[in-house]
Amino acid sequence: MDLDDILKMCKQCFPPIKKAQGNVNLTFTEEAVKLTSGLFKEWFIDKTTTTGNAGIDDDLLFFVRNSVDKGECKVDVARKDSPTLPSTTDLKFNWPETFFLNFILHEFEYQVTMAVCTVHHAINVTHKKSMQVFPSPTKQRMDCKSKESETIYPDLFFSIDDFEQCFKDIVIQQDGEKVAVELTAMNQAIGLSKLVFSGMVDYTAVQQAFVNREKVCDD
Repeated sequence: MDLDDILKMCKQCFPPIKKAQGNVNLTFTEEAVKLTSGLFKEWFIDKTTTTGNAGIDDDLLFFVRNSVDKGECKVDVARKDSPTLPSTTDLKFNWPETFFLNFILHEFEYQVTMAVCTVHHAINVTHKKSMQVFPSPTKQRMDCKSKESETIYPDLFFSIDDFEQCFKDIVIQQDGEKVAVELTAMNQAIGLSKLVFSGMVDYTAVQQAFVNREKVCDD
């Protein structure tokens, strides 16, 4: 079974999800649970390589729980060869969400592009830089030295540890300039490239954020 086959099966088994504000609790059919638990075993436990572009086969697997008590983590993490790896028959895990989370994390390469531009009748890009980034259902604060991780699933976090060095040339200096950000997901095995996020921040907003940060540092 290849990636195209998986996508076709999932389209048949899962109804379209309408966009909504906030987290959405979905109820999956028994057929969907059976399909995705089997796909998870075949695609991530038994398979030795991924189809992702990065050439990096991460053996960390993520398991989404159906329910958790207050203070408990929604996502469990285990290495593929761990003796305590959860069984795909364990119904305390949400197998559709588990499969799709690992599918997103392992089967695609992600690229972030930042650019300095001006917008008049058209967008004029004066400088841009792209780099590969990696998604995670956990995050660490980047404004302090804390090494503690926080689970943010169902959101994903794309961290750039050496941001200041990588994007040192992305500088806006005057009103009218904007910083544009795009995040693209790619899989060369099936010829897929999709823009998953894009946005712009203008000079005034960046300047105000800089001033606010300076005030916090002074305090």
